[in-house]
Amino acid sequence: MRQSQAVDGERSPGRPALVSAVTLLVVLLAGTAAYHGLLARGGAPRYDVGAYLGAGERARAGVDPYGSPGFYYTPAFASLVGALRAVASTTALRMLYGAGTLVSCWLLAEVMLAGSEPSLAWRLAVALAVVLSPLVRDGVYHANVSGILVGPFFLGLALLPTMPFVGGLLAGVVNTLKPLGVPALLLSLARLARARRRLVAALAGLALSSLVLLIGWRWLPSMLATLRTPPLRLRNIALWVGFDALGVAVPPLVVTLLVTAAGLWLDGRAVRTPREHVALAGVVALLALPVNNPSTFLLTVPMQLLALERALDDWRLARATRGRIAPALAQLSLVGAAIVSVQDAQAVRNTNTIAPPLRGAMLLAPLLAVVLLAAVALVRPLDRGDEAGLPTS
Repeated sequence: MRQSQAVDGERSPGRPALVSAVTLLVVLLAGTAAYHGLLARGGAPRYDVGAYLGAGERARAGVDPYGSPGFYYTPAFASLVGALRAVASTTALRMLYGAGTLVSCWLLAEVMLAGSEPSLAWRLAVALAVVLSPLVRDGVYHANVSGILVGPFFLGLALLPTMPFVGGLLAGVVNTLKPLGVPALLLSLARLARARRRLVAALAGLALSSLVLLIGWRWLPSMLATLRTPPLRLRNIALWVGFDALGVAVPPLVVTLLVTAAGLWLDGRAVRTPREHVALAGVVALLALPVNNPSTFLLTVPMQLLALERALDDWRLARATRGRIAPALAQLSLVGAAIVSVQDAQAVRNTNTIAPPLRGAMLLAPLLAVVLLAAVALVRPLDRGDEAGLPTS
């Protein structure tokens, strides 16, 4: 599944731009059909968009946006929302949000498959799986901004090796609006350490993007104070929250540092290809973040695809060689179950009436499923693909 063998024998056309355009069209049509009702629905603002609009209105009035309950992003984000609210109607903002989310899903699918040669059918299947994901649907329902930002963020990470200034600028701008993936950026910058010119170019792009933080800079202390005390609340599906519910108190900053360190070590030991690096960076970002909601789990979608490809490759090889079919089938089943757990991350939010130990186990389930997917995709006790001459990147 990792290269052109994704769908037997059929290869993508030799015109990548045309293929990407067709994929974008399919994503836009499918997404519009799936989410038009949610985007057009009026009524009171849902949780996430309510926090954004409240912060935007406060910033527009020159008031600290962190007085808006549930707002944890940057002052620049609040100022942007306030500016948009001043010039656009609610309906226009809904349509803008929907279009941005769908284009972001398309970008995410393109990055996920970069470096491989999938068939057109497989490319379209992956794109549709992304845009119709329960994670995207949950984000659209709450109008969470992660759906808009995750595609450009991954594109920035993917561009860092070849276009480091552009990649650093793009990924940096995303983080100046929502601190989505600072640990992921650290992983990518570490990979550029041996190529000093590229590292310098990437740092220059990041430095330029940091100028966005000057928008509403007087509220940065309020943002930092908010980040120091992330909410222990029902909607927060973060690693430290799960541990806390199990009775193990681990400060969020400690979790962030440990996860980032583990990611740096694994990236140096197990990662072979750019696709694997980008997927690992997304996983590290999710596990390290102190505040997660189901939309944030979109950071793990590239790893979900890699683990599925690995499991399908092993299953195909076991059938072709009449080898260890049972372990390959068990691995494929585990990967499928893990993907379902991650895709259904929203199910663990409604656990406030459950006793803490069980609640902790439920909160940790999708996070541990992410770890399992990374292990399947990256850890190779026996590299069967190399032995059989199958592609592994």
